[in-house]
Amino acid sequence: MKKVFSILLVFTVVFSMMFGFPITASANENSDNNKGYEIVDGAEVGKPTVKSGDYTYVPEGNTAIITKYNGKASKVTIPDTLDGLTVTTIGLGAFQNNSGLLSVIMPNSVTKISGYSFDSCWNLSEITIPDSVTFIGDFAFHWTRITSIKLPDKLTHVGTGFCSGCNLTSVTLPGGITNLGDGAFAECSNLTSVTIQKGITNIPNEMFRDCSSLTSVTLPDSATEIGERAFQECSSLTDITIPNNVTTIGYAAFFNCTSLKNIKLSTATTRIGDSAFYYCTSIENITLPDALTEIGSSAFDTCTSLTSIVIPNNVKTIYGAAFSNCNNMKSITLPNKLKTLNTIIQGCTSLKSIIVPDSVKTIEGDAAGSAFDGCTGLESITLSNNIKKIYANTFNDLTSLKSITIPKSVKYICNYAFNGCTALKSVTILGDKVEMEGCAFNDCTGIKSLTIKGMRLAFYGAPTDSNKVVIYAPKGSGAEKLAKTYKYRFVAIAAPTAAK
Repeated sequence: MKKVFSILLVFTVVFSMMFGFPITASANENSDNNKGYEIVDGAEVGKPTVKSGDYTYVPEGNTAIITKYNGKASKVTIPDTLDGLTVTTIGLGAFQNNSGLLSVIMPNSVTKISGYSFDSCWNLSEITIPDSVTFIGDFAFHWTRITSIKLPDKLTHVGTGFCSGCNLTSVTLPGGITNLGDGAFAECSNLTSVTIQKGITNIPNEMFRDCSSLTSVTLPDSATEIGERAFQECSSLTDITIPNNVTTIGYAAFFNCTSLKNIKLSTATTRIGDSAFYYCTSIENITLPDALTEIGSSAFDTCTSLTSIVIPNNVKTIYGAAFSNCNNMKSITLPNKLKTLNTIIQGCTSLKSIIVPDSVKTIEGDAAGSAFDGCTGLESITLSNNIKKIYANTFNDLTSLKSITIPKSVKYICNYAFNGCTALKSVTILGDKVEMEGCAFNDCTGIKSLTIKGMRLAFYGAPTDSNKVVIYAPKGSGAEKLAKTYKYRFVAIAAPTAAK
């Protein structure tokens, strides 16, 4: 019987949310009392409700839980007692969908405002919450016209979306809140300033999502985490200081904050999540903390005003597109613990030069997306001395690249590795035993010299279709055979000392 009731209860809540009917009860942690009753909103299911004037309530000992307001008044002062019982709780959905309600004053006896209590009271603009309240449930004031709200200092629980979609202009969150739900102020498009007092440790997911007028945020030193989408689409936010105890900035935390210009990151931050600052087009510079070890995919994607970045040496992992499409970035310093260079700088068209540290063993490259795809301004690349293979399309269409030195560590160069590098004039291959596929320098129309210092070159086709190229290599080497096979001009140079 208990299981059947639980199923019916879930159906009632979902049905009411879908079709706008008031909810009069919800399960509270699905716990049972010693008598075997299901506990609903602090009362035992099965006990009769009582009507008293404009209210329906459930008696609970010496207290009353208001489950329904039946009146039609636009300005409501909730009594502190009903039939001699102290009113302590505004029940789930008690005033939900009451479009005629304009203002509500609660008595000092109330300690709990349950979920959906005033949800979708479209015209509710004034609310007085007594200092006695410690608990406010999910979506309690969702989609109301409340412009200001004073939260009591004793408050410990604020539910998911409790004031989302409201007309609030400012809010202060007391430091005693230990349970702060996701999206509490999401879509409050008139909200301009927020103060979060010391004591709160987590800025939850979607906390201020789509607060498009938000310009000022004060975060407490006690905060340790910025949740996913916490400030997404806060398009008026210009400055943010991340407190020094914050270790993680979550997924899309500041996504599309297009006015965000000045950011001071926490010195303790170890991880910046995927898309954390995606499309923050006003950021001109940012200092990443030395504690940082990981930068998520698209973390700074399309930060089009960013001109330079120094990535601290403790960073071991940078996921794809982390700095992609930062088309005004002129310099980037990569960390010396990075092992793989993936698509982190794709589309950085103003980048002139880059040094790939020796810690890097792999540079990604394929037709779908190479490490330097779209970096059309790159003129100089210093490669890691520990990469072994240059993949197809790794340097595809780098139309400003003028020269390249391929280190001794490289043993294999794939076809189309430097496809379309039309400004490339000279190539130096330092390795002694190298395999090179045909068309490795396809459509490099400006190439004039190909210096191959090693003796043992294996080739699988013509490296370039240019008839102007001159092969510089030791006499008797595989490179000399390459020149003869494809009728390139050949100039002999000294053989490596180890090869004599």
